[in-house]
Parts: sequence; structure tokens; C-alpha cells
Amino acid sequence: APFTPQITFNDHAGNKLDQNPLVDFAGYNIYRSADENVPLGQWERRNAEPLKTPEFKDEGVSSGEVYFYYVRGVDSLGNETAPAEVVRVIRK
Repeated sequence: APFTPQITFNDHAGNKLDQNPLVDFAGYNIYRSADENVPLGQWERRNAEPLKTPEFKDEGVSSGEVYFYYVRGVDSLGNETAPAEVVRVIRK
């Protein structure tokens, strides 16, 4: 089943926002790793194009395995927000 991480954004003053503040928001990029200790920049991006919602169904996982995911908002130029919180998922 797809998972939908809870995403909030912090502005430069530290204010939390429920919506993405990017003016030219294009969507979300989803990243995955089997090891949460790998630096985030080395995680595998799971979508080819920005997703319109943060809901994502990962087809490339094995039953019983643990995976870690994080989400970044992305604008029309490919600039990404800071990563959202890492989510731990166990494939049933």
C-alpha cells in the first residue's frame, strides 16, 4: 500500500508551515535506502519525474525487508527543499 509521510516545511525564521512555500512548486522527489546511516545524498531517487503528491507506492521492494525513505519538495528548475523526516517502512 502507498505511504503518505507527514510533511512540514520550515522557513528561514524557523516557522513551521503545513504547505510548501515554493512559489513554482513542481512536486516531490522520494528517496530510499536500505541503510539509514548512509548519507542522504547517496540515497536512491525512486521517481523519474516530480510526484504531484507525497503519496508513493514503491514497486521495487522485497517482502519482509526494512527500507528508509525521505521526501524533498522540488521546484520547476529542479531545486529541492531540505529533506523531510526519514520514515522507516517494513514491506509485508
